[in-house]
Amino acid sequence: MRDAVTIQRDMHDYLPRYYGDIPVASNVVDRGASETAQLNAAMYDVLAQMYVDTATWGLARWERIFNLATDVSKPIDQRRSVIKSRARGAGTVTKALIKEVAESFQNGEVEVTEYNRNYFRRNFEAWTKHANAAIIGDYELRLTATAANQASTFDRALIPGEQYTFFIERNEGTVWIDSYNSGGAKTSLDGLTWDSVETYTWNEVEPLTFNELSGSLSGVGGVKTFVVPSDSVRVRVSFVSLDNATTGVYTFKNAMLMRGTATALPRKFEPYKPNWVGILFVSSRGVPANISDVQTAIREIIPAHIAIDYTFVYTQLGGLTGATFGGIETAALRFDELETWEVT
Repeated sequence: MRDAVTIQRDMHDYLPRYYGDIPVASNVVDRGASETAQLNAAMYDVLAQMYVDTATWGLARWERIFNLATDVSKPIDQRRSVIKSRARGAGTVTKALIKEVAESFQNGEVEVTEYNRNYFRRNFEAWTKHANAAIIGDYELRLTATAANQASTFDRALIPGEQYTFFIERNEGTVWIDSYNSGGAKTSLDGLTWDSVETYTWNEVEPLTFNELSGSLSGVGGVKTFVVPSDSVRVRVSFVSLDNATTGVYTFKNAMLMRGTATALPRKFEPYKPNWVGILFVSSRGVPANISDVQTAIREIIPAHIAIDYTFVYTQLGGLTGATFGGIETAALRFDELETWEVT
């Protein structure tokens, strides 16, 4: 956009030179240049209202278009974020769409997680339990076996050709994973015999980084990755007493069955969460100032039966490395400010 000085110079350049010596003529040109500059600025201002990222007084019109309430007390950048989130929130709800809507807001960079990855539900729902099996916890089954090969089973249709990973804690016993086709023919996907492998619990997993966890899984007997056969109509997971013992007490705990390879396993045991979505804010520490707008925008695109779990990042003790007590005192921070303080 040209300013008044540029327009004034151009207008003088269009006139014969001798007009420059006539004060009245110069004054007329100068006033015309000033009016033209104001008209030019007004045109650009109107054009700016056509785009959400540059609109100011035109935001109210955008809000009417998207059926949003106008609150002039809110900062302009927050109002723009709400409009952009509404504009983006159309189509099938996916992780990518949720992320796109959240990131239309300032400081809205997020990681989105679907929590229904574990196919095993609490209290061994949908399991066919042996008469000698007892539920002793949400994800803990105890089998007091009176004979060999006493089994509790879980059946589910899985996607043919896809990889799945199974994990469980236990004391001893056997787990078998088998696939059945429409004719009832069984294909063994191999099992895991616990009495010959190292005991592995989540307490050992939690201190590890994700890469360390992924790299160590191949040597742990509690993990099994398998590919579902192309003719499969259901896969059966069986908790079984040993075939070489007539009696015994077997505990099967914290089982997980997830789609994907072993690298997809979470860092700790993850229970079944039906219809949950987790949203972790990673672009800034603490709760964003416009969190209510973010939550409203995301809630509007996600079906009502899906719950949303919001998580925020705060400064931990490890994040204060390099800081001194004197530096903290000099910063004169309240505790809530210290939670989001970044050491420079």
